[in-house]
Amino acid sequence: RLFGKPLVRKMIGQANYSKYSKLVSEKYSIGLFILFFLPFFPDDILCLLAGISAIPFPLFLFFVVAGRSPGMLVATLVGSGVIELSLPMWIIIGILSLGVVYLSIKYNKKIEEYVLNKIEKYKKKVKRKKT
Repeated sequence: RLFGKPLVRKMIGQANYSKYSKLVSEKYSIGLFILFFLPFFPDDILCLLAGISAIPFPLFLFFVVAGRSPGMLVATLVGSGVIELSLPMWIIIGILSLGVVYLSIKYNKKIEEYVLNKIEKYKKKVKRKKT
């Protein structure tokens, strides 16, 4: 955050900055988590943009750890030869990933509202139990 947006724009380019900066805002944080969860996304760009955004660091850290761990586990297992995937399986995984990305972008606000409503209900429930 010390050098800010000008440095990030130079590092990732104006086109990438424009494309991904909306996804890395507190408003679209659920979408950011989904993008961390899916493989083949420009994680470095997302991390740089998150660094200059208003997303709190603990939330960002949670997204990185929870979102990247499953993909890293699968990549490690495939790389070590424990899991072998055929070309059709890779194609299916790619299509499913694109489908999830499309749905997360299209329904991002609805997903976020749903999750936030569930969190609020849970908070109220916990408050009632404490009192």
